[in-house]
Amino acid sequence: MVPAVARTQQSGKQARVGILDPGLPEHFAAFLSGMRALGYVDGQNVSYVRRSGVGDTDLVARMVTELIDSKVDVIVTTGPLQFRSVMKATSTIPVVFT
Repeated sequence: MVPAVARTQQSGKQARVGILDPGLPEHFAAFLSGMRALGYVDGQNVSYVRRSGVGDTDLVARMVTELIDSKVDVIVTTGPLQFRSVMKATSTIPVVFT
């Protein structure tokens, strides 16, 4: 099995990762650090589309729509409200939930 980093770099395609932050920036700092350690460099082989919404259901739903409309390859989130909003809005974009 070929590592994801190698596939992304070989294809020349820059992966687009949507980040839906419920106001826990420390979680995403660790995520971004881990991505860098795996060889994903923002602006080179990955780009991040970030949205942050704390607790406001309407705001979270709007941000999920923005991420989907920006054609991200995957959405990373944490928090039950954010996760449910993403799952309700798409069945085609993979979701990583912590």
